[in-house]
Amino acid sequence: MIRDLNIFRSMRRKYHSNPLLGYLNINSLRGDKFRLLRDLITNIPIEILCLDETKLTNDFNDALFFIEGYQFPPYRRDRSSCNTRNIGGGKMVFIKDGLINKRLLDFETKTAETICLELTIKNKKWFIMFAYRPESIDRKVFFEEVKISLDKAFSKYDHVVLLGDLNVDMDIPSTDTKGYLSNLCDLFGLSNLVKGKTCYKKDGGSSLDIILTNSKNYFQSTKIIETGLSDHHSLVVTCFKSSFKKLPPKIIKYRDKKKFKETDYLEDLRNIDYKEIDNAINSYDELTKRVSSTIDKHAPIKTKILRGNDSPFMTKELRKAIMNRSRFTNKYNKWKSRENFLNLENSRKIVKELTFSAKKDYFKKASEDGIITNKKFWKTMKPLMTNKGIFATNLITLEEDGELISDEKDLAEIFNNHYVNIVENTVGAKPSPMGNPEDAMADESTVKSIIEHYKSNPIILKIKENSLNETFTFPKISRK
Repeated sequence: MIRDLNIFRSMRRKYHSNPLLGYLNINSLRGDKFRLLRDLITNIPIEILCLDETKLTNDFNDALFFIEGYQFPPYRRDRSSCNTRNIGGGKMVFIKDGLINKRLLDFETKTAETICLELTIKNKKWFIMFAYRPESIDRKVFFEEVKISLDKAFSKYDHVVLLGDLNVDMDIPSTDTKGYLSNLCDLFGLSNLVKGKTCYKKDGGSSLDIILTNSKNYFQSTKIIETGLSDHHSLVVTCFKSSFKKLPPKIIKYRDKKKFKETDYLEDLRNIDYKEIDNAINSYDELTKRVSSTIDKHAPIKTKILRGNDSPFMTKELRKAIMNRSRFTNKYNKWKSRENFLNLENSRKIVKELTFSAKKDYFKKASEDGIITNKKFWKTMKPLMTNKGIFATNLITLEEDGELISDEKDLAEIFNNHYVNIVENTVGAKPSPMGNPEDAMADESTVKSIIEHYKSNPIILKIKENSLNETFTFPKISRK
């Protein structure tokens, strides 16, 4: 297992800018397994990871499965079961922040356990289906549903990937009863990227976990990794040849108040020569300049850079402890001595304790002064109470003329041009200059045209349908 993880770590370092696509039949995510999983993909990130047989139910809140740096909430498909003693199945998909994706519920099968995604990398759209076929599902029904879904996908997408555990050994054709899987591969031109044994439930092992695609030349370095997370199955992972742009760092400007003394500050304000300011050509600008200079003297402006997915509860002490943990991890990987192992374990313990303390302080500060606004309360407490909208990324991406744009300056320019020219774009003519009596009727006509245009807007119509006394929720608008 250690050898496999070292190979996996080397692969991650070599292709640090290329997204990894992974699949693991974890056989239950209950108990301590999630912590082990989180440690693994925190140290060796996998951009898209699907877990099967999570054996979770709707009782498990999404907030329990938050992983820093990954989009929240993860995609889930739990198997409904009234028998709590025999819970099986269940899927969960983790996707790294910064990857453009959306879930395709219309493509997901009714009986077969699947999750379907649209993933965009370098202006290429990929259809990805994660599938699991337990022996309890009839083979004919399963493959017929998958075939229908893939048929829809190929009509819309050029690049398709199907990965999962179909309980068919690719190395033993006789296990493919009636040739359902081979016929599926022939029909859609799919090739299996996984070469080797992935499950060791029986002697000699079997190749049950697959990554099928019609675009095998877009992938590289497919590996089978023993992680110790599953009782029988190994992690199968492959690497896209395309790279993706990670979340940009956050640049924050703030005033340093460490050495701020209110008495000295007020004294300097009193010592400003206000008579000289009154005699200046532009008194307001001069006053602003003098006061700003005084403020900068006592509370200078400083800049700090945070990672794009920095946690809100992150502290300087915790950040330093995480850096030490990474340092000891690298040291242990190079030289596996007893001393390095103990240092690594100690650093992990410190990070765990500081993380707990930081989270506790973060939530405590929300009400320590006895005064809290609704906005502040929900921003702080929402992660503990609901799954809606928490830990969401603020990354905005627009598709303009087939090109994906996420740069903030380019986005600002697009929005600015849209609203500056909104009248011309709506009615097909530029508005007349304001204040011209001769064009008053034309201006009135333009305004009426705009009003009529927005009267037919589906969102406006829905607002009209709802009474003011009823709760109204705006329709979800795609960020694309």
